[in-house]
Amino acid sequence: LHGVLPLLRRVQSTDLASYGLIPEFVGRLPLLVPLTALTVEELGFVLSRPQSALIRQYAALLGMHGTKLHVTPGALRAVALHAMKRKTGARGLRTIMEGVLMEVMYEVPDAPLGEVEAVVVDVCPVLMTQEADSLAACAGVPVKA
Repeated sequence: LHGVLPLLRRVQSTDLASYGLIPEFVGRLPLLVPLTALTVEELGFVLSRPQSALIRQYAALLGMHGTKLHVTPGALRAVALHAMKRKTGARGLRTIMEGVLMEVMYEVPDAPLGEVEAVVVDVCPVLMTQEADSLAACAGVPVKA
């Protein structure tokens, strides 16, 4: 794929017509842009940095109940790797985070205000939402069979 990427960047509309697409269709394409998958670092950026990032959304929801949210860099990386493994990219990040924080999102609102000071998401809770093979990385963490 890495050898093909420089060629994809140079594709012209005449190339698409010679490939077999009808010229009337090719003429309606204003831009031709090749897309590549996001890296782990880019997925971590999407998860935590933009103003509407998922981590900030969950932090705001938990903040309504007087609880802070802390996500370790290892957990961000584990979520990003899981999204890459599933081949879902940035769109799959929400599903993974919902799986990791589902129990928290039910427990914190039920607790008396201020009782839960902070929620810390580390690598192990992220791995525990994945396949059983990944649980070996969480040695010492009790897991319900």
